[in-house]
Amino acid sequence: MNAKQKPKILVVDDEENIRTAVSRWFDTNGFEVDAAEDGLAALEKCQHADYDMLLMDLEMPRMGGKDALKAIRNKKPSQRFIVVTGFSSEVDDPVMRDASVVLLKPISLALLEKEVRKALSLR
Repeated sequence: MNAKQKPKILVVDDEENIRTAVSRWFDTNGFEVDAAEDGLAALEKCQHADYDMLLMDLEMPRMGGKDALKAIRNKKPSQRFIVVTGFSSEVDDPVMRDASVVLLKPISLALLEKEVRKALSLR
């Protein structure tokens, strides 16, 4: 990502209203945004595009976030990601060690953006 490019993020959540709200927020605030409805769709998108950051839910149908992250990191070891989950019991999972941050739902979009900018060293 050079200084003139918009940071590119992938929003992965099985709840359409969450995907839409997060995508719109980041699009409005200067990011290039793509979205996926589950881990399998995220894995497919990551095979065809590079993202500066993944915003990943954990509990999803077809393929959950943990399995998707393992598969993505297997092919792209330096892929940065933030986990956003409603399950506090998931926070101690070994997969989470590589997360820039793990955030518990509900979370404000402003805080989520702040964490993404911090992880990407953006203002």
